[in-house]
Amino acid sequence: MRGKGGLGRYARAAGAALSLLLVVSAAGAEVRRRVAPVPAPNPAALSRVESCEELRSYVVDAMVEELVRIWLSPWRVLDGVGLAGTQPTDFTTTNTQEAEVDELDLVKTDGAQIYVAMDDTLRVLRSWPAEESALLAAVPLEGWASGLFLRHELVAVLSPGGDPRLGSPFPAGGTRIDLFDVSQPTAPRRVRRIEVEGTLVGARRIGAHLYLVCHRWLPLPEEAWKLLWGPDIGLPPVNWDATPEERQAAAAVARVILRPYVERIVAAMPISDFLPSMTDSAWPGGTAPAFPCSSVFRPTQAGSYGMLAVLHLDLDAAAGGSGAVSGVGLLAEGWTVYASSHNLYVANGQPWWWWLDDREATAAIHAFALGGEEPVRYLASGQVPGFLLNQFAMSEHDGLLRVASTEFNLWSPAAEERRGSVVTVLRNDGRGTLAVVGQLGGIAPGERIFAARFLGDKGFLVTFEQVDPLFTLDLADPAHPQLVGKLEMPGFSAYLHPVEDRYLLAVGRAEDGEGHLTELAVNLFDVADLAHPRLVHQHLVARGEGEWTWSEALWDHHAFTFHRGVLSVPLASASRERALSSLAVLEVDPELGIRELGRVDHEDLAPPERWSWMRRSLYVEDFLFSLSTVGIKASLLHEPAQVVARVPFYPLAIVAP
Repeated sequence: MRGKGGLGRYARAAGAALSLLLVVSAAGAEVRRRVAPVPAPNPAALSRVESCEELRSYVVDAMVEELVRIWLSPWRVLDGVGLAGTQPTDFTTTNTQEAEVDELDLVKTDGAQIYVAMDDTLRVLRSWPAEESALLAAVPLEGWASGLFLRHELVAVLSPGGDPRLGSPFPAGGTRIDLFDVSQPTAPRRVRRIEVEGTLVGARRIGAHLYLVCHRWLPLPEEAWKLLWGPDIGLPPVNWDATPEERQAAAAVARVILRPYVERIVAAMPISDFLPSMTDSAWPGGTAPAFPCSSVFRPTQAGSYGMLAVLHLDLDAAAGGSGAVSGVGLLAEGWTVYASSHNLYVANGQPWWWWLDDREATAAIHAFALGGEEPVRYLASGQVPGFLLNQFAMSEHDGLLRVASTEFNLWSPAAEERRGSVVTVLRNDGRGTLAVVGQLGGIAPGERIFAARFLGDKGFLVTFEQVDPLFTLDLADPAHPQLVGKLEMPGFSAYLHPVEDRYLLAVGRAEDGEGHLTELAVNLFDVADLAHPRLVHQHLVARGEGEWTWSEALWDHHAFTFHRGVLSVPLASASRERALSSLAVLEVDPELGIRELGRVDHEDLAPPERWSWMRRSLYVEDFLFSLSTVGIKASLLHEPAQVVARVPFYPLAIVAP
């Protein structure tokens, strides 16, 4: 689901002012007039909230807009519903976008041990020597894990909170951080628990520093709902097929009617209702706001009825029981997170109902500085046309943010709305704006981005409708990004992975030439010459007759593991007769091509009541470890069928004290 994107909705303001240019000549003073355009206001700009009363005032405006939106929703009109041995030295880590920025995933390793936070259990396994792999501990978790981070001998498990049955004070949703001391792998010990109000959007670890991005809807009291569904207060009727002009007129009347009611409702609400709260086992007890009103930033006009919280925790300090959570809040929304080693960016798309709207689709992007005396500091905001696919649509290089977005209405057949994709280069101007430095638009009209990757001063896009154009971009001149090459082939690529300095390894789907997607495809592109990208090798993953095969790597790059020339991706195949999940292992050689080394399945590890679902893989020295929902196997890296160790997860035999 994409965010409601209130910041991107405002119309651009335009204006001009007359400035005087005084020219002095020998003949005397002459005054000339010229028109100097005033820079348009930044519709995504945010400003610091100066007081809790200003925050309360904003909530009044935002609640009015939220109620107007609900009142005008066609869905409301239609159906009345609202919304051991020597330590190994060579092992894989999580496949991340940036080398220095770790990302949340369900498995981590230090080579000697493997840590898995999956489903409702944290497991610690010995992985070295590989032949002696074994389950060392299994710690039941309260709820289902989102993933974990590993920092030396500390594991941070993140999971959704908000379940009152598990003692959560946040029934509307929370994010729980459980910190485990794993210095004794056979006996992990929970040393701290922190729960923050709000749904986890993304998380990153840079050294000892953990950063969380959470989103929380502001509360909409029952009294506010009754304004729409209770006794008639005179709100104007709106037909489901009303024109944009009719909706705007009705909205103007509704705002006037609703405001006095909303002001009384908000005045009765405690200020703590508008700030995300948190609990911490290091405290004596109770809840407290995660940050004060003065750490909140707001847009010029009320739009979003939610708050983004960007939070920081020093894991080294937290392991010793000290180290407090700090952060900032934005009265905005965002669902896509990207981080470099110095800055973090949160982007939102257009509201989920944007296709019902006649306004231009835009995505707002908010930038935060990381590190220093103030661990998280809001920097600037900007916007780009269209919507973003995922985190790879953003990339920072030499102080510039490059963004790839798709600028057309997916639901409209109108040619004028199918404008293709855009690459925008942004720079923080030091005054709160991510200003446009350069922009390249009109890429592949009628298609949308399926994959993006920025590498240094080069960029690569894959768009798709019936064929898969791979576009190459020269970004050396930020003010004038150039599209320099294009390669068309059937199918599409969903993830692009750099190999050496000249290749891209991609996973996607093949196509039969008639618009029908077929096998899972692994492609190797030579992009050394940006003007002439080439497909040098393609491997179609074999499937059984009548089977449909897919991979989690198509939508989650953490399932894509490439190391020392070997690629492994989980597979799932289904037909009328059977369903099977396995790990495909392929050798990738730019000269010799791509060949399948074998597959690993975990059917023999699955108890009768469970289905084996392959999730991840990792390499330790010359061994491949495959992870599924029912266990782990260790195999020879280049002979995956040669299994040297089996570690079933069920029955749950080892529980840490």
